[in-house]
Amino acid sequence: MKRTVVAVLVVILGLSSCRKAPPKTVVLDGWWSRDYARGACAQANAWWKENRELVSQVGCAAVTSCSDMMPRLQGCIGDPAAEVGEFEAQFASAFATDASCKGIWFCQPGLAPFDHLIWPHLSY
Repeated sequence: MKRTVVAVLVVILGLSSCRKAPPKTVVLDGWWSRDYARGACAQANAWWKENRELVSQVGCAAVTSCSDMMPRLQGCIGDPAAEVGEFEAQFASAFATDASCKGIWFCQPGLAPFDHLIWPHLSY
C-alpha cells in the first residue's frame, strides 16, 4: 500500500510539474535590419567618395579594399530600407506557404500580434 501511495504521489508531482513548451518563434526585426542596411550603405558610399579617384586611376584590383567594397556599393544603388522591406515581404510569404514551418510563430515588431505573442515567452 505504501508503495502504491508513493508511486501515485510521484506520478502526480511529475505530471503537475510538466509544462507545455513555448512555441518556436522566428522574430524578424525590420527596424534593426533597416538601420543596419542604411549604416552599411553610408559606409560604402563614404569609402567610394574617398577612393573613387584612386580606383579610376589604378583599377579596382590595385586598391586593397575594393574587391570587398564594390559589391556593397553596388548593392546600395537603391534605397536600402526599401530593399530590406522587399526581402521581409518575400521571407514572410515563403514562411507562410512552406509546410515545414507549420507550428512555428513568425512575428515582426510593430505588427499587431507581436507584443501579445512574444513578450510573455521571452526569457533572458
